[in-house]
Amino acid sequence: MLKNLKDLTLEDMKAKRLTLKKEYMDLRFKTVVGHVENPLKKES
Repeated sequence: MLKNLKDLTLEDMKAKRLTLKKEYMDLRFKTVVGHVENPLKKES
């Protein structure tokens, strides 16, 4: 994965960061609500 990140442009990195941040917040919300399909996903 690091090799892929090194090849990204700054704009691509910003977009990837926003995507990952949204996924993380969704997982946190689902954990609190109790609707996580795979609880191990939030640990990786």
